[in-house]
Amino acid sequence: MKSTWGVAGAFAVSCTFIAPTAMAAPTLSGTYTLASQSTCQLEANVDSATGIISFANKSNLGPMTNFAGTMSFDPGTGTYSSTGTSVYMTALFEKFSDGSKKGIKPKTETNITDSGSYSNTDTTLTFKGADTYNVAYGHIDGVGVADSLVGVWQTPNGCMFQISLQLQ
Repeated sequence: MKSTWGVAGAFAVSCTFIAPTAMAAPTLSGTYTLASQSTCQLEANVDSATGIISFANKSNLGPMTNFAGTMSFDPGTGTYSSTGTSVYMTALFEKFSDGSKKGIKPKTETNITDSGSYSNTDTTLTFKGADTYNVAYGHIDGVGVADSLVGVWQTPNGCMFQISLQLQ
């Protein structure tokens, strides 16, 4: 009688499978170059009778921000600090026939700083106990320090953020 197991079947029977274990959270330590972006949805009111679109305030005009700078992490204290330059504007900039305007033209701010607490797992990075990004880490060195990460975060009010860090 001829066996129907073949090589693959024999291999499967003779192997012991071990369930993968969860990866330990990489360490964020030192100074990283930082790039981040945020985009928020436009929120318009539409008059159903006329079809005229209006916006209640500037925060409804789709604020967008790009940021470039550095972020330093101290794993011993669980704190971070960042500094950099931001360019922000609204996706919509209304100019009315009476000469008035609503919205924000592109503006640049320098020397923006921030600091606070952070925590991270193998899939998340949380700032100040509230803003949690889903992240993917790049190379992890021999002592567990992440060389880089990318992450995204969606807020309940229609905004999304992206962050990218690269160890200097």
